[in-house]
Parts: sequence; structure tokens; C-alpha cells
Amino acid sequence: MIVWVSAKDLYRVSAYDNAQVRSFGEISKIDFSVDLHDNAYANLNLDVYSANINVADHAKADLNGNADEMTLRHNYSATVNNYSFKAVHLTENKVNFPAEVKDDVAGI
Repeated sequence: MIVWVSAKDLYRVSAYDNAQVRSFGEISKIDFSVDLHDNAYANLNLDVYSANINVADHAKADLNGNADEMTLRHNYSATVNNYSFKAVHLTENKVNFPAEVKDDVAGI
């Protein structure tokens, strides 16, 4: 099933199971939150002041755009591609990472 949503005041996206969320064009907001679980996938182009991104389980997020403030929370089995996303201030919280992986990732 495919559902197209057009929203004037969209400020949060949550997806579960095998759901896919994609933005067509840029999402421009002051605050925007993304919450992905299970095997959910999001491909988003954001132009926001504050982004709160939570990627859990085996979910995947492809992020493009920019934010002044970004909080990224993800676990070891999640995938976050934010190479094309620029944040002035980034706070990253790694959940359930083995100690040696946390140290290795932090050193990069």
C-alpha cells in the first residue's frame, strides 16, 4: 500500500515495521523529529533549526539538508546515512554499542 500525505504543519514522523517515509522536496521547519523502529526506512531532505532523529532496531535513515541543532540517537544495528546532512551542533547518542565500537567510532 502506498499512502501520499500532504501536510501543512508536519513536525514529526514516526514509522514502524517495514514502512517507508520519503520527502519530495525540502521539509522546512523550526523543529522536526523522526522516530524509526523495526525495519522502517526514511529518506528525508530537511532544512530545519532543530532536528531530533531516533533510529532503533534495524531501521535506516538517509538524511540530506541541514540543521543548526541536531540530536541523533541510534543503536548498533540501525543505519544512519547523514553524509549529505550538515549540522552546526551535533549531539550523538549511541545505544547498545559494544565498548570497543563506541571508542572506534568516536575516534573517526
